[in-house]
Amino acid sequence: MKDIRMRRLTREVEAIQEIYKNTSLIIEEEESDNIIYNVVVKLNNINTILSFRCDNYYPFKAPIVYYENTNTNTNTNTNTNTNTNAKKNYLNKLCIKHPYINYIFRKDEISCACCLSVLCNWSAGCRIIKIINEYIYNHELFNKCMYYDILLKSFNKININAIELVEKIMDFI
Repeated sequence: MKDIRMRRLTREVEAIQEIYKNTSLIIEEEESDNIIYNVVVKLNNINTILSFRCDNYYPFKAPIVYYENTNTNTNTNTNTNTNTNAKKNYLNKLCIKHPYINYIFRKDEISCACCLSVLCNWSAGCRIIKIINEYIYNHELFNKCMYYDILLKSFNKININAIELVEKIMDFI
């Protein structure tokens, strides 16, 4: 007989597969004193693997979420592919301080991305798919940070201090 967590995770995985057709999903079971389920979701469109570690308290406690970039870099000297991105904790990613993120949150009077996260506002009614949707949104936001840095450095290179101009340009990206 499946336990309640496994039944719920199975239903959640089915819902994820309906929405994200181009994903690979695996439910793994860790054997220890307590059974821990790992749901692994490969998001091919953004080259990311998300791992959700669900302990005995799931769904009453948020899963621990790890992300891993699946882009590989080819080393031209040895002709080998190396993945330089190990698994990282998603909550740590949300706690970064960046001028562009501060600009966005300043508009809404929010202190950080973590405060908006599904993980920080978890309840038993939350689902893993909400975390996936949030991750995709934040992934795009962090990519915009890269564009912000490039624009700011470009203006600074020609000795123009144009933070307000960069912020306005970013509204269109």
